Amino acid sequence: MLPENNKGTKSSSKYLLFYITCADDVGGPFWEYGQINGAILAEDFSLEKDLGSLFTSDRDDYWRSHHLLAGSLWSGEGNSVYFFYGGCPQPPNLLFESLGFSKGVIKNNWEFDWEPPQPLKFIDWGEHYDYCYHPEYPDQIHRQWRDPFIVFHQNKYWMFTSAAAKTTSKLYKGCVGLSVADNLEGPYTALPPALFPHFNTEEGEEGIVYECERSHVYYQDGMWHLFFCVWQRRTNPLWFEQIGEDVNAVADSSLYHYVSPEIQGPYTPVSKLPVVKGSSESNLYATSFILGLEEELVAYGLDIESLSLDVSGHWKVLWDKGYPEIKKVNSWNGKDLTNLYWRLKPEGHQVWDAMLLKLPA
Repeated sequence: MLPENNKGTKSSSKYLLFYITCADDVGGPFWEYGQINGAILAEDFSLEKDLGSLFTSDRDDYWRSHHLLAGSLWSGEGNSVYFFYGGCPQPPNLLFESLGFSKGVIKNNWEFDWEPPQPLKFIDWGEHYDYCYHPEYPDQIHRQWRDPFIVFHQNKYWMFTSAAAKTTSKLYKGCVGLSVADNLEGPYTALPPALFPHFNTEEGEEGIVYECERSHVYYQDGMWHLFFCVWQRRTNPLWFEQIGEDVNAVADSSLYHYVSPEIQGPYTPVSKLPVVKGSSESNLYATSFILGLEEELVAYGLDIESLSLDVSGHWKVLWDKGYPEIKKVNSWNGKDLTNLYWRLKPEGHQVWDAMLLKLPA
């Protein structure tokens, strides 16, 4: 069972795709130049309409004055769509991440009328979350607060985010933040982290990762399942020592898996090495799930090898006794998927962080 906004309908036949992009020749770390482009995809994930540039940074709007970060899409009432996403200001506060949103209306021929972006308000953030120091930017304070993913449950809106926990762990503070609101547009009240992956040593508490990126949750078999990704270089080497030979099963594409009977957690690992079966072999990063053909669950993300977006429909999410497996298939329910394979990488551009929403027909 998917959260309310991820279900779609059997009559759904289009997808709205957002992704982050920048030119190849930016002359610096590409993620510092991220802007948002979009496209309309057909039911088989083939490209139907290129929407081009949709959201850009604005030097006159502090929270998004330098570059934009990933987020998620939400179907509103009628023909409305919400885009929740992150932004960063100009240096020297380049790593001070904030969240905002824009509401759009779907018009004829898949045109969109977007309202001006506005920042989201979070109450009690400082009570539960902390700042950290990015290993590649030691002179700057990093306020992790990005990758919003929203679920409507028990008449409330629950927002999961990438965050840094209050902990004695010096570098590895990565956690999945949680906030709740009565209204989709907020204000949101920050709650304790839904998940802070960590272990204990003689010296004290040690976080497992520097960051929990692109987290998302799904309800299946009476449990809430939380997933996130992280690059290997952002993972605590002391944890690798603890898991021993299992470290050979860890890759950049590994999708981490934790569960809880309650949406707010606490979430616990599904095993000693809580990685979704098949994810380490998928070569995908920032892996997310969406309902595809025949209402099956499909995984999509950034293909690490080609640095293109893999939204092919080839990667199926198969559930067995509460455990998912990501498996590549060439056919599904008698349908040949061989010719449906599609990747997105505009010429002369970098792309990353795909975000999909299934639209009503």
